[in-house]
Amino acid sequence: MKHTLCVLLILALCAFPTALAENGEGLFDVAALEEDETLFSFLDDNHIDTVYRPDGQPFYGDVSEGSVLAYLDYVELPNADVVALRLTIGFETYEALYGYELTLRAGDTELTFAADPYINDYDMIWQEDYTLYLTGDAAGLMEALASGDGTLAFTILGDREITGTIATDPEAIRAIWEKYVALGGPEQDFSRLTE
Repeated sequence: MKHTLCVLLILALCAFPTALAENGEGLFDVAALEEDETLFSFLDDNHIDTVYRPDGQPFYGDVSEGSVLAYLDYVELPNADVVALRLTIGFETYEALYGYELTLRAGDTELTFAADPYINDYDMIWQEDYTLYLTGDAAGLMEALASGDGTLAFTILGDREITGTIATDPEAIRAIWEKYVALGGPEQDFSRLTE
């Protein structure tokens, strides 16, 4: 009896995140992401959110010091009952930056937001990851990136200023955005994402 209950509980917990995303205010077709063989899926570091990463990433860039790369993922967020596009910019340098503000520019669209990076140091190399969910005002940045030449310029303010650009694949960015729109992404209720 206990074994049967444990199995049922495990099955229910496995199905729970997908059910949430499919039953939110705006329906999002999570099954289409799960079935897409061009997406690599994994649990995020918090072991709650599921990340669906398209092929052809990361995107690399030029930066005033160190190195930079970026990922654009679909992320299923069961605690917010949505699937959001997430831009992650990873920065490496020999001296910590401790960024507190990030400005992103695509075409004529510019977005500045307070940064709270995930910081790690390994073998005297500082790694700082900056993430942004492309919802609300930030969705305009995604639209500009998808309709432009794929260049994303950025400025990180911290202990010093770092500037650079990331060259994405414009066709890949358009495909990611078009899939997101087709699956119901912008129609979701993102109000719980900011809580």
